Amino acid sequence: MDQTRPNWLIRPDGSPIHPETSGTGIFLFSSASGVRPRKRFRTAMTYAQCLTFAASQGVQEFKWVPEHVAHLSFLQSTPCGQRCNARSGCDGGCLCNELTGICE
Repeated sequence: MDQTRPNWLIRPDGSPIHPETSGTGIFLFSSASGVRPRKRFRTAMTYAQCLTFAASQGVQEFKWVPEHVAHLSFLQSTPCGQRCNARSGCDGGCLCNELTGICE
């Protein structure tokens, strides 16, 4: 499920972001039952590339964060582990694992 915040896809004037806007894709890969899922970061990708990668890899959860919102170092240093749901989402480089209700 795409957890990208809708406001990251528009400019302050309400127009869509440029298709070549670069950002970081954050992906949560499913794992065997009882094993913590793997999270991966991929930098220098557009939102369209993030969507394509997520679909091709069959990831459980993902989001794209534009570089003007946060850089990789901030995303990787975000503490996770909070409770979450699809509506609340997770901050920074965390993704809401909808199977557990925990930010990963």
